[in-house]
Amino acid sequence: MGLQAGPELRKDGYHLLILGLVVFLPIAWVFLSAFAGLESPKSREGAAFSLIAQLSQSAKAYELDYFAYPPGDGNGSKGLASCLQKRTKKQFEYFEFNSDMLDQGNLVNPVWGKEGEPPKNWIHYRHPGIHNPKSFDLWCADLNGQPDGIINWK
Repeated sequence: MGLQAGPELRKDGYHLLILGLVVFLPIAWVFLSAFAGLESPKSREGAAFSLIAQLSQSAKAYELDYFAYPPGDGNGSKGLASCLQKRTKKQFEYFEFNSDMLDQGNLVNPVWGKEGEPPKNWIHYRHPGIHNPKSFDLWCADLNGQPDGIINWK
């Protein structure tokens, strides 16, 4: 007398299959989209907010060592990127840039990437700042194309 799959066992198997799909498909989607570059526009905008905050902290660390902020006129971010790649006294960079984070020496705006047109695809840096006269302004375009949609001065 062997075990036979009765209606209850088939029903439980079906529920396990559905549960497995509900749990694992979203996880698979997240991993596949991350590896395939299918991130949503909102996640790219979130990455830009985060990058602005990280760059702000790095510029402040630079100022602690050199008693001055990196130079910048607001037409891109070449000066900031150049200074943050310098080595600290402990031989660390203030900020480590991947090759895809720079375009013509300027920091790439994660919202638009290198495919956007300047100045929308760059992060901009100005010292002294207009909004932060004692330090610096750091900004980039948001999803709507507003040039100062993502900022460090609010």
